Amino acid sequence: MQLSQLFNLKQIETFTSFLVPIIYDNDEDAELILELRKRKSDNFLKTTSFNITDQKLYLEKYIIRNKKYEEIYFKIFDKVKKDYKGVVRITELLSKENYNWESFVVAEDCTPILPIDVMISIYQIGFEYLDKEKIGPWCVNKEHKKMMKIHEKCNMYCHEFEDNNYFWISVKKTDYFDNVAKFKKMGLGIKMYAE
Repeated sequence: MQLSQLFNLKQIETFTSFLVPIIYDNDEDAELILELRKRKSDNFLKTTSFNITDQKLYLEKYIIRNKKYEEIYFKIFDKVKKDYKGVVRITELLSKENYNWESFVVAEDCTPILPIDVMISIYQIGFEYLDKEKIGPWCVNKEHKKMMKIHEKCNMYCHEFEDNNYFWISVKKTDYFDNVAKFKKMGLGIKMYAE
C-alpha cells in the first residue's frame, strides 16, 4: 500500500472495529474526542482544554497536516457496542523508516479486546502495508501500569529510555513479525479496507 492509498481509505475493518478517518473538522468529532478524554479510570492522557472551540481549532490544524500526509486520525467504531468508542492518530508518516501513534483513547465501556486489536492494526498498517522499520518512540505514563502490562504481554516493545514521568517505548518491525502470529490466530488485526 502506498501512503496516498492509506489517506484515501474510507475505513479499515479490524476484528472488533472499523477505523474511520477524520477528514474534516466538525462538532460531532470534536465532541467525541472531548468525551473520550474525560474518562475517569486509567486516564493518563496529557492535559487538554475541554472547550469545544479549542478542540475544533485543533481539528482544523490536524486537517492541514492530514492533507500533507503527515498524520491520520481515526475514529474507532466498536462493532459490538455499535457506536464510536475511541480515537487514535498515526503520526510521523512522512519519515522514510519510522512512524508513530498518539492520542489513543477508548471509552471505559468499549469491547474489552478492542484496544489490543486496534494496537495490532496500527502496527500492521506500518509494518505490513507501509513497510516501516519502527514505530515510536512514544511515551507511556509510569503510573499507567496496566498499559505497560499489555505491552509486556504482547512481547513486542523496546524500552528506549525514560524520564521522571514516562517510559519511552517503540516496536521494531522484526519484533512485530516475531510475535504477531498469536494475535492473528486469535483473529486480531485488519480484515479488510474500503477505498
